[in-house]
Amino acid sequence: MSIQTARISNAALYSAGKSYLGRAKSIEVPSLKRLTEKYEGLGMLGGIEFPTGAYDVLEANITMNALSKDFMGEILKSDKAADLLVMSPQEVWVSGARVAVEGVEIAMRGFTKEAGVGTFEQNKPTEGKYTLSLSYLRISVAGDDLVLYDAQNNILAINGDDQHAALRAAMGS
Repeated sequence: MSIQTARISNAALYSAGKSYLGRAKSIEVPSLKRLTEKYEGLGMLGGIEFPTGAYDVLEANITMNALSKDFMGEILKSDKAADLLVMSPQEVWVSGARVAVEGVEIAMRGFTKEAGVGTFEQNKPTEGKYTLSLSYLRISVAGDDLVLYDAQNNILAINGDDQHAALRAAMGS
């Protein structure tokens, strides 16, 4: 029996219009943090938490290793959300051999919450740190959407299964 493993080996940052935005040192994709509410009642051994159907604010963190006119022009707009696209190869390995390379795409839309140019030191690169508050996140591998999160339209789809379709239908939308 062969065990398949996959690993992301690199990435590039683009605007959604596919224009290259410069070299990022790192990109931290947000975690989906489900909001819960504690429920307690007589006759129960203890409290339990139920999901509320909502998620905490998503934040992406990007560290740039140089100042980029294109990057800053895209994310520092005050009247329009930034549309960013991270593209990456994911190598698939079986029994010590690479058998495939799949494309990974992470699309993010949001406003910059914090922008820091970094510290200037002799013979050291700057590390500008940027935090974006996201309203939209799509993660896909080999063309298949694994996660589709759209806060404004109340959409959460996992592996193509719309988790909130019944909730939207009950609200008449």
